Amino acid sequence: MLNFLSHFKPIVPCLFPALLGLVGCLAHRSPAKTQTQEAASTVSRAHAHSTSRLSANAQNIAEERDALYTLLAYALVYKDWQTLDTKQGARGHNIGCVLVNPKGQIVHVALNSNGKYKNGTQHGETRVMWQYQEREKLYDLKGYTIYTTLEPCAMCSGMMVMQKVSRTVYGQTDLDFGKAVERLQLKSAQFPPYPRAKELSSTPADHPVRISIDQAYKLKYDSSKIAITEWLRSEEAKALYAEAQTQLLSNAVLYEENRAVLADCLKSLKRFEP
Repeated sequence: MLNFLSHFKPIVPCLFPALLGLVGCLAHRSPAKTQTQEAASTVSRAHAHSTSRLSANAQNIAEERDALYTLLAYALVYKDWQTLDTKQGARGHNIGCVLVNPKGQIVHVALNSNGKYKNGTQHGETRVMWQYQEREKLYDLKGYTIYTTLEPCAMCSGMMVMQKVSRTVYGQTDLDFGKAVERLQLKSAQFPPYPRAKELSSTPADHPVRISIDQAYKLKYDSSKIAITEWLRSEEAKALYAEAQTQLLSNAVLYEENRAVLADCLKSLKRFEP
């Protein structure tokens, strides 16, 4: 055996430069991902997570119901997607909301329309509340839930508190303007929590699409401090919202009790005209 190996001893030093060159080539063969490639990769991860989620992780009927309403909110925004090239003064930011009554019925939906009305108060949450209350002549929204694609700001949270909304479930964490409900609930040395604030529950949607959106935006935010409303016009965000719509249209529910909820979501999406 030693005699056999001795035949290779003269060529061993020659192999090292070749191996180093090969390693260098492999290291430079993978170019930086384009935004479209990043979006596709993110969607693939979201779809893999969602398949697992739908098959095994929905804990109960209420949790799946929250997921369906959240997917509807994403799908409504996707239906009227505003791109980076959309002309100034278009509809507004890619943020939308679904209002659900105490019986679990969808009663109204709305999108952010700041641009359309040249009015910074025209957030999705404010619009979904005042439009419905004006139509139905309701003084408040006690027992109602608002599903929104983005964590509510101080203005929207304050209106929810004053209108006695019971819950809000959001589809993306706002790293700059978020936790407004929690701030209203804070007790300081000088002031107690704002009246009624503790009656409003604010929670992130327990869904893989929301997790993927949060992760994707945080990566961009940490590297460039990009504004959330600007990122929400990107191809990466659009691809994730498209995935949300695909999941909603898949007609998949784990609990038969939510079959009517899914039908209501699909009907709302079909008849919605931005």
